[in-house]
Amino acid sequence: MSLPETQSQQRVVIVTALSLECLAVCQHLKNRHQDTHPGGTVYERGAFQPESGREWDVLVVEAGAGNTGAAVEVERAISFFHPRLAIFAGVAGGLKDVHIGDVVVANKVYAYESGKERDQFDARPEIHMPDYRLAQRARAEIRDGSWVKRIQGQISADAPRAFFGPIAAGEKVIASTSSATHQFLKERYSDALAVDMEGYGFLHGSYMNPDVGALVVRGISDLIDAKSAADAEGSQERAAQAASAFTFELLTHLEPGQATGISVEVPAESDQKRFRADARVEKLIQNIKLADWDKAADAALDVVKMTDSSSGRNEIFEALFPYQHLPDDDNRFWGAMHTLESCVRVAPWLISRRQHSQLATHGNFSVRASAASICMDLAHSAPALVPLDILLKLGVYDEDWYVEAPAAAALKAMARSFPEVLNVFFMQLRSTVAPSEC
Repeated sequence: MSLPETQSQQRVVIVTALSLECLAVCQHLKNRHQDTHPGGTVYERGAFQPESGREWDVLVVEAGAGNTGAAVEVERAISFFHPRLAIFAGVAGGLKDVHIGDVVVANKVYAYESGKERDQFDARPEIHMPDYRLAQRARAEIRDGSWVKRIQGQISADAPRAFFGPIAAGEKVIASTSSATHQFLKERYSDALAVDMEGYGFLHGSYMNPDVGALVVRGISDLIDAKSAADAEGSQERAAQAASAFTFELLTHLEPGQATGISVEVPAESDQKRFRADARVEKLIQNIKLADWDKAADAALDVVKMTDSSSGRNEIFEALFPYQHLPDDDNRFWGAMHTLESCVRVAPWLISRRQHSQLATHGNFSVRASAASICMDLAHSAPALVPLDILLKLGVYDEDWYVEAPAAAALKAMARSFPEVLNVFFMQLRSTVAPSEC
């Protein structure tokens, strides 16, 4: 089961297409083990500790060839593990200006097979672009050139280079420069440096999760002609090593705030520094203490009445969330958290997925217990609104009992509306036994 990030870690999902690409990435990890998604996907998981900075919790998945598989696997991994960023690290064919072993970081990826078939094919290209912050970091790594030192194994006399440019993505393996597809790419996508089969799908799946930064990194394994001969000489392994080396050099120099377009969790000792009291909330919760649920329910009704009927937004409800960063010996913490839970009980639509995830990954188990209790309430009143992946994380075997118990109760309640959830419920019950005891 997935666990929340710790305060000393940040998380990245790395998607690969081939086994050799997956293995090249895993060579950079410590404490490697396997983690399995409830749907069956098996991830290689480990830690990457840069020379300086915070440790990365790295999950690697082998998606297989093709844009569809890449899109599905990256979206599944993001939804379940909630990483800071996602990277595709793999190999590609070189179209121009590159040599075997070089690296191309995509500044954009074309879906070159998108278009309309008439007497001739009219290209109507779809395009995805990477996260701006990651793109800027990649440019800096290309200028610096130190990434080549991370390549595992022997480096040839001519050190590989890295480029920042377009990649064309389709569903074909192109093995000849005389092929119709290669000629088409030269005519219609003449700026593309490389061609792959997953880059567009990967960015499309990541695009559905705007809080996660995404980037495509490709090592050049062949130059289209003589592809089989190049592969036989180990060019794919060399290219995969180059792509993974560039990826981890980039991770080394990413500051926490650069890992995604949104702010990241800060260490617990800084929580109170970022807390700002809200006068409206202070007045609302001033008489609510631990376990004073009746007063919290009254306060929640006042909050719900303040919802904007046209937009559905409730500023007072949103203002309750910063109070989760107060210590739990402060009455304001309990007043705000009890009111927040009570608001969701009477108006389930108020809480967003991002807000729920923020509670569920908090370092304070009391906040995570509130997230689990909200899941339990939703399971009874609005089961379709329960974020199942977040709920699964709250019910893992080594969670605090005050978190795990309401999470298990929520799964049990959901089974009444969605019988298929029973399989997940029984799987969670089995997860209450530590792996060492199985």
